[in-house]
Amino acid sequence: MIIRGSNALLDALREERFANRRQQLRALAKPALESKLNSGLVRKWFANSPLVGTDPHQINPRATVTGLRDCLDEDTLIALASPTYDTGDLIEGIKNAIISPIMHGTPSSASSTGYTFGRPKTLAHGLRDRFPDPAVLLPTITTTEGSTMTDTGKPPFAGGLEAFTRIYDCCQREGFETTDIIEAMRVVLDPTDAMIEGLNALLEVRKVAPEAAPLTPAMQTAFDDVMSYLNGDDEDEAPTPDKSLYNPPADAQLIDLALSQAGLPPIGKLIGELNDATAKAKVAAVQAAIPQVVEASAGGATPKGRVVTIKASKAFGIKGAAAKSFDFDVPMWEWDAPHPNVPPIDKDYVFRGTSLLRILYALLTNKRMYLHGHSGSGKTTYIEQVAARLYWPFLRVNFDGDIGRLDLIGRDTLVQEGGTTVSQFIEGILPQMLSGPYIGCFDEIDAVKPEISFVMQRVFEGNGLMLTEDGGRYVTPNRMFRMFATGNTVGQGDEFGMYQGVRPQSIAMLDRFTVWAHIDYLSETERSKLISKRVPTLSKDMATKVNKYTSEHIEAFKTSKVMQPISPRGFINMAEAIVMFEQVFPASKQKDAVNEAVAMTVLDRATVQDRVVLSGIVNRVFA
Repeated sequence: MIIRGSNALLDALREERFANRRQQLRALAKPALESKLNSGLVRKWFANSPLVGTDPHQINPRATVTGLRDCLDEDTLIALASPTYDTGDLIEGIKNAIISPIMHGTPSSASSTGYTFGRPKTLAHGLRDRFPDPAVLLPTITTTEGSTMTDTGKPPFAGGLEAFTRIYDCCQREGFETTDIIEAMRVVLDPTDAMIEGLNALLEVRKVAPEAAPLTPAMQTAFDDVMSYLNGDDEDEAPTPDKSLYNPPADAQLIDLALSQAGLPPIGKLIGELNDATAKAKVAAVQAAIPQVVEASAGGATPKGRVVTIKASKAFGIKGAAAKSFDFDVPMWEWDAPHPNVPPIDKDYVFRGTSLLRILYALLTNKRMYLHGHSGSGKTTYIEQVAARLYWPFLRVNFDGDIGRLDLIGRDTLVQEGGTTVSQFIEGILPQMLSGPYIGCFDEIDAVKPEISFVMQRVFEGNGLMLTEDGGRYVTPNRMFRMFATGNTVGQGDEFGMYQGVRPQSIAMLDRFTVWAHIDYLSETERSKLISKRVPTLSKDMATKVNKYTSEHIEAFKTSKVMQPISPRGFINMAEAIVMFEQVFPASKQKDAVNEAVAMTVLDRATVQDRVVLSGIVNRVFA
């Protein structure tokens, strides 16, 4: 049976890629929802739902028709898009599943709420496989082994627990959290409850994930679809409404009539005034915690600025399932002119969930944070790019062997004033950082001299600084001053045998850092995205080879086979050089072009021992 008016729906269901299919289904389901619903009804449903809220076991979607649609699973979207189903009955079932999930919802062990949001329990599974006749609601059956099957005899995810686990491991290597991954796999792959329970049981007993193995074509397709969901590639762009604001009621005319008889303005005007007052109160609360205006310096070099708030997910371009973890306000600076200390934004920079969350936590709570990781992993750049996205001024001090107390605190200098030589105290980097709304980055702090670290301990406590060299003047920290430190080690000496000059640091100093994060190198997928954005003219095959070479170079560095690291700057330079030399060299000499580019950017800076190892990787990857 061909369903009446179902051509667009059939086209959508033939789409193999989950992200594309879900986007088409959302567009097809929207008219059915809008024919029966409005935002007022959705708000009422959400307000009465035990599944909606800000608790860990709840979700917090937009209270609009579009927000409801985007929470629905694939089978519910198919039913809404199909003329076979009665739209009124189906939407009534969705309402009941939201308001009373215990009685009318579909349980799900993979969802944080325990239920598939808005899915009526009477709706059959696997409607896509059942087309062109999805209206037959056959019950779910169970095999003798206990695994849940649809009436077609085909499990929702046919790859088995091993394939399911390998897809999960690949997603985790991309930096996503377990709860987000399982939720995405539940939506995209439609696994059985037994499969989800098996994965959870395995994760509880497994201490270390196995090494990555090549995925089969079917697994790769499933992995790509899950990643599309996690990265939000299929999401509609829509502003998140402010839940503190109020909307006019549906029966506004009757209320306006009663208000006019009492000599009062219409309800719309009253609500508008209430929303204005609410917005002003919200701004006032933020301003009470952080200063609104920073005065310009005497020389006029520093512009005036004020602090506003923005959702962290919007500030850092986070979409998909991960955006739920960043649905909170962060401070952002607005300057009346370009600030000389605000770093430029790298639009291609890759932010990773857990480490970004820790950095934002440190910023919001004014905690001292220590980031550690191998050379070239991007520790300092991470802090710098967070500052750039928030337009927060950034100052950095690198601790080399010559940094001393006077560099940090300041010194007396002889200057000419009106023809007379006088002594004037010139502030060092520390009081400069403290006195302004700066993010201060103490780079390579594990190389600082012990006697110098004692100078900074009071500052690392969050207190001010007394300048005994300037008559005991006390510098009070600016309320927007924040402190971060980076190091190749955790401050207990060189545990890798690769970082000369680092010293075991005082436990007293390290104890003043209360937020810690290990910054690792980018994953292969993250590098692939970065290479394609930075060097779009590089061929796909060559980009894959550059990525593979980088992976093997990083592994050789981590295992101490070579002492030369490779940073994002390094492999991007390599890719750019390859593009350049491929254009310069004749077609018959393309191999020479690649060898010249790699030698120029990597091999010619290597030691004799490193060059032997790295040359072997080059020959193997670029052959």
